[in-house]
Amino acid sequence: MVALFRKTDHKTLAVWAMAYVERVLPYLKGIYPADQRPRGALEILQAWIDTEVFMMAVIRQATIAS
Repeated sequence: MVALFRKTDHKTLAVWAMAYVERVLPYLKGIYPADQRPRGALEILQAWIDTEVFMMAVIRQATIAS
């Protein structure tokens, strides 16, 4: 599996991650209904997929959001 990940480009891995997390997000919402961080992280990832622009300030803000 690791070899497959190493051969796959970052954008493809990001799209895969989005698809996976979208499936489990409803379960997280059920356990932590007020936590907006998972949805926010997905929005940031989607923006990167769309633009391929990595903005560290946005990433940092998302990691410390409460």
